[in-house]
Parts: sequence; structure tokens; C-alpha cells
Amino acid sequence: MEALRSEFRWQKFGFGGVSVKAFVSPQFLWSQHQSLFIAFRVLVAVYQLAWNITVPIIWGHPSFYRRAVDNQAKWLIYLSNWSFCVLTLYLVTAAVSLVAHRRQTQRQVADVNELVIGPLENGAILNNQPQLEENTPLPWYFKLTWLLQNIAYSACAFVTAGYWLVEFQPGFTIVQIFTIHVHGISLIIALADLIVAAPPIRLLHFVYPYSYFLLYQLFALIYYKSGGTNPYGGTHIYKSFIDWENAPTTSLIILLLGTVAAAPCLHGLLFALDKLRNKVAEKCCAT
Repeated sequence: MEALRSEFRWQKFGFGGVSVKAFVSPQFLWSQHQSLFIAFRVLVAVYQLAWNITVPIIWGHPSFYRRAVDNQAKWLIYLSNWSFCVLTLYLVTAAVSLVAHRRQTQRQVADVNELVIGPLENGAILNNQPQLEENTPLPWYFKLTWLLQNIAYSACAFVTAGYWLVEFQPGFTIVQIFTIHVHGISLIIALADLIVAAPPIRLLHFVYPYSYFLLYQLFALIYYKSGGTNPYGGTHIYKSFIDWENAPTTSLIILLLGTVAAAPCLHGLLFALDKLRNKVAEKCCAT
């Protein structure tokens, strides 16, 4: 209970008080092999980026969809695709930040060893790296990574649940590999990242996915008021979610539920999973 109470402090809204080690080292047994973690980060980021480039290009193509879209740019009016892009941005930012920080730290350690005790073998230099990381304030790029992580996790969970529970229509909706990636595999990637990566989930960070969902709802309302249409000429974006023309009350309820209820609840679930992951790591995989 003390750990839970400690989450409700003003500083917990921010991105301080965490060691750099949480962003450069993974959980579990391969924490002593950072090269594996770097490879994981880079490969997942490249994979997600490749799909994020492919999906908008293929989207609406007659070979894969029943109806052609009137404008490829309208791919960006959907929350699903916003969230897919946010996940990509997070994974790429995490990978680039990790690689850049690793190179910078290696140079700093080499410079310190050169100055203090003269040239050393590479292995000896790298052995001093953890001490330097423990004493380094969290750089801005890891804070950005942390912010994007909070948004991406909740967004992927919301999009996947919303699509398969509400939007999907058996017998009518054509499920393509692209659909599965945006509304399923993205969540699997997010959960895998949650298991492997070490940055903590703070309860009060729910304000960031909360703001993200609110921003999208405001965009959808402004888009409708400006005369925007979906790719098939209709006024709704999601017929079951957002239809300000024909179902304004439902859209308002979804707006309130999506921001007031869904964002905190999903983030709370991720917080619980984060704590469970830590317990498993402590009991089963401590080195």
C-alpha cells in the first residue's frame, strides 16, 4: 500500500527521479547483455516503421478492399491510424535514443579512463559504463521516450479493444493482414515492449493518454464542422463511435467515456501489469 500511496505525489506527474539505467537496460536475465536489448529495440522499430509505411500505401486499394477510397490522405482521420503512428514514433524514438546514448556513454567512459588511468582495453572501459549511467540525470530524449510510451501503450489497447468489440462486423468486415497489424499486432508489440523494457509506469501519467484521446475527439469534431467526410463520402468516422451528424449524443458519450473513463482505466491496467512484471523479474530472473 505504501508503494501505491507514493504514486499520488505531484512530482509523479513528471519524468524525473528515475535512473538512466531504466531506459538502457532491459528486464530479466539478459540485462547484462545490452547488445541484445539494442538489437531488440532496433529490429522492432524497423519492423514497425516498415509496416507504418506500407499500410497507408496499400490502404483502400481495390485488390485488398471492397471499395476504393476517395483520398489516401484520409487514412489519417482514424484514431486507429493515429495510434499506429504513435506506436511507430515511440519505438523509433526509443531505438534511436538508446543507440545514441550508448555511443555517447562509451565515448565519455573512454575519455575519463584515458584522462585518469591511461588507455585501457575495451572490456575494462565498458565495465565502468554502469557507474556513469547511475549518476547521469535523465536526458530529454528519454523523457520524450517515456511520454510516448505512456500514450502508445494505452492507445494500442483502446484501439484493439474498440475495433474487435464494437467496430468489427462478422460476415461484412474484410480482415486483411493490414487490419490485423493496426488492430492487433500493434498491441502485441506494445505488450512485448512492456515486458522487456524497464521504464516504470506511473499512475499519474494517465494524464498523457487522457490528453491524447481528448485531442483526437476535438480533431474529429473540428473535422466534421469543417465539412470533412470519411473516405466514402459519409459524415461519420467510426459509425459505432463517432458520428456527429447522425448520432451526436452517442458521440458525446464516447467522448466523455474515452477521456474520463477509458484512459485512466487502461493506464491503471498497464500500471498493474508493470508491477506484476517487476515481481516476476525479482523472483524468477534476478541475477
